[in-house]
Amino acid sequence: MREAIAPVSTTRSHAAGSAPVAVLAHPGAERAGYRSGAGPGPSGRGRLAHGALIVMLLAVAGGLAWALRAIGDQPIVYDANGYQIHAEILAHGPIEVWGFRTYGYPAFLVPWVVLAGRDQELLKSLVWVAQLVVHLAAAWLFARRVAAALGDEALGRLTFVLVALNPFLLLMASPLLSDLLSTALIAGAIGLLLPTRDERPAVVLRDGMLALCAIAFAVEVRPANATLLPVCALLWTIRWWLAARPDLKRFVGGVALVGAVAALPLVPQSVINWWAHGNPTPLLVTSLYEQQLAWGVQNLKYVTFALPRNPGLTSVFYVSPFADGETTIAELAQSNPLGLVATLALHAFALFDQDYPFPYIREMDSWTRWPLAATGYLFLWAAVVGLGLGRRRWWRPGTRLAWGIPVLTSAAYVAVYLPTAVECRFGLPLFALLAPAVATTLLVVVGWLRERAWRPLVLSALTALVTVGSSAWISVWMQTLAPEIAATREIVRNPSAFLPVARYDAVPPIRWTVDQKQTYVFKATNMGDTTWSTKAPGQVFLRVRFVGPGAAETVDTRVEVRPPIDRDVPPGEQLAMDVTVSAPRKEGEYRVRQWLEIEEQPGSFTGPIFDAPVVVEERRGGRR
Repeated sequence: MREAIAPVSTTRSHAAGSAPVAVLAHPGAERAGYRSGAGPGPSGRGRLAHGALIVMLLAVAGGLAWALRAIGDQPIVYDANGYQIHAEILAHGPIEVWGFRTYGYPAFLVPWVVLAGRDQELLKSLVWVAQLVVHLAAAWLFARRVAAALGDEALGRLTFVLVALNPFLLLMASPLLSDLLSTALIAGAIGLLLPTRDERPAVVLRDGMLALCAIAFAVEVRPANATLLPVCALLWTIRWWLAARPDLKRFVGGVALVGAVAALPLVPQSVINWWAHGNPTPLLVTSLYEQQLAWGVQNLKYVTFALPRNPGLTSVFYVSPFADGETTIAELAQSNPLGLVATLALHAFALFDQDYPFPYIREMDSWTRWPLAATGYLFLWAAVVGLGLGRRRWWRPGTRLAWGIPVLTSAAYVAVYLPTAVECRFGLPLFALLAPAVATTLLVVVGWLRERAWRPLVLSALTALVTVGSSAWISVWMQTLAPEIAATREIVRNPSAFLPVARYDAVPPIRWTVDQKQTYVFKATNMGDTTWSTKAPGQVFLRVRFVGPGAAETVDTRVEVRPPIDRDVPPGEQLAMDVTVSAPRKEGEYRVRQWLEIEEQPGSFTGPIFDAPVVVEERRGGRR
């Protein structure tokens, strides 16, 4: 039986009642006596069943997170490695070498870095468990507050399921990146901002201190969250005014107290920046947002590759077809206003388009793409529908503020990223903040099913299919704007077609002494049909190794070199580049083996083996 929770009235009006979401699906339910939370509270057996359900959901979340961790295989590279380094600086010093990062996420990593020592796998496991626990705790708090604020336990339970089991949130438990912690802090803070049944001034003050302190720390975890701080402060101030407005002195004092507490998480960063850079700013000394804005005009999205067999391919941009050299929003608005609108719309879409949901892409075409992408598209559809249904249901004096807080903070969050080049993980907080809207849609659909209301069900199914189909088409089209993805996909499928076809036109020096380092000119002519490239994918490298002595196929890997070619070489042209190699440490007759290869296929080449015979002699005067 549904637990009785009265709807919150932010206007102190006890006359503003509210019916459950099911009333939207059952128009006659209210007349038939259907009431939210009607009847007594849950019995002891009901509480036991409820607890068992929570345990089962947590077990499912843990299992799904573990499976996604195994699939994603996220390494500690790039930003993740930077966070680890800064955590080690916080743990062991010196602060003087602190780089251009905020302290929030490194501080979260400190205990796990200390416990793991140099064991990277243990560190990843500890961080995975810690981030998963934080995520589930934030999901529980957010859902509980939603249920209390809107007076609907069913909505709260479904919100918890949607947040706790969201695959895009769970997969972010494994990488050493700040996104899941940031999302948990935002969800927890927004939950604490929601009004409750108990709006005594002391309760509102407590919620304000906790919520704004959490948001301020979220800013130190991800500086882009800075826009949410004034928005959340304004929303709490409205709630505080409704609770303390008869006493102006109390209102001003409460604002000052909450503001002072909210500023506390900003202090450590000011100290670190003053110590390391001589600038006591509470955020980054150098803003990265300006660079993101420039990228956003020129690109629709970007992804980061960490392919095991193609380490040269890293950041890949989906180049915007609407920009023609513009570097600012003002320039694009002047030259192509419709293009600017399309660019911003596609940036918003990219926040939900999980074509590569893992932050470090380990597999070019994973089987998980379309199941996960379709989940994101359905979430987007349900959120849009739920926002409309929720406005009809809760945009009234009793629950207007409670429904508006997640909506307004979601809008503020999207506004931050609209002008930037978007990465899939940037949209994670939206999967938590919009969960009540999605839950609203699902509850209404369930109501239609029970009532066999086929017309709205068919219309909803059609709009959902159209959303998924059109979103999939846009996603595929956007990937065509990243030629590196198409090229890499072809290389992975048929690497032999991209191997350099070469005629070697020069030989290395014939005589060497032990450990002697010599520089010579390597020459080769491109006899194939494709250009030898200096960039990934398909970046060409020269490999040089000494084989021997004698007829043995032994390779002295200590003196093997693999430099990249220094310029692009079209078909028919000759490559000439300096190569510096050291001779082996043992005298004898060797063969210097040289070939050109691509990054994705180390050790593979076309044509006959090119061996140049050389002699390695002892140094004059013998060995030393």
